[in-house]
Formats: sequence, structure tokens, C-alpha cells
Amino acid sequence: MLTPAKPYPPTLGDRVEDALLTLGAGVVMLAVCWVSITLPAAFGPQTPVWLANAVAICLILSARRRLWVGLLVAVWLGDFIASVLCHEPVSIALRLSLANLAGIATTVCLLGRMGKEVLDPRQSRSILGVAVVAGLIAPLVSAACA
Repeated sequence: MLTPAKPYPPTLGDRVEDALLTLGAGVVMLAVCWVSITLPAAFGPQTPVWLANAVAICLILSARRRLWVGLLVAVWLGDFIASVLCHEPVSIALRLSLANLAGIATTVCLLGRMGKEVLDPRQSRSILGVAVVAGLIAPLVSAACA
């Protein structure tokens, strides 16, 4: 569910809250990416499903729109740092994290433009819209960038 917009200008408390939320999103993304990289590597082949993107999309879509750009930067940094910490070469970590960012941004922008009603899981149209955007369009964008 999208958070209603607060009146402008934001207060100092709002800015502190926004900064903590953005920092927290980056830390969550770092942790989820690290687990997503290390767990499959320890137990077998890499998984084709990158669950960290789903976490990032949920975090961003549940925040106020004015935070989306900062949250996109935070989740990209979390993804990039996790890859580097897992001994991925910096050039590959950068390329793959930017490709993931492209998929996340595509999903957030398209679903955000559709409005709150498209994200209602009780509606079959909502499920189809999310499936097409997050399951087809965004992965194609991400793959094209990789």
C-alpha cells in the first residue's frame, strides 16, 4: 500500500525519518543480496530467481514517492556492496548491480504509474499486471542491460 503524501515542506523530523528509511533500505538490500549470493553458492548452483529485487520493489513502492530516487540509490549500493563482499570482481558487480537497478526501476515506475488499485491482490487484473511488469518486462530490461 502506498503511503499518503505528507504536506510540504518536510520538517526536520521528516527528513531524519526519510534518511533512516533510506539507510535502512540499503542495509536490508545488502543483507538480502548477501544471503541470496552466499546461500545458493554454499548449497549448489546459483538460483535464477533474484529475490532481493522483490524486496527492493516492495520497500520502494511502500514508501512515499519523494523517497523513491534515494531508495533506488540505496538498494543499488546494497546490491553492489554485497557482490563485492562476496568476492565478485568490481567490474562485474557494477554491471550486474546496475542491470538489477534497471529492472527494479522499471518495475517501480510502471507499477507506480498504474496506481494503488492495480496492486490489489484480490483483483485478477492486478495480479496479471504485476506479473507482466515484474515477471516479463523488468527482467527483459535487466537482461538487456547486463
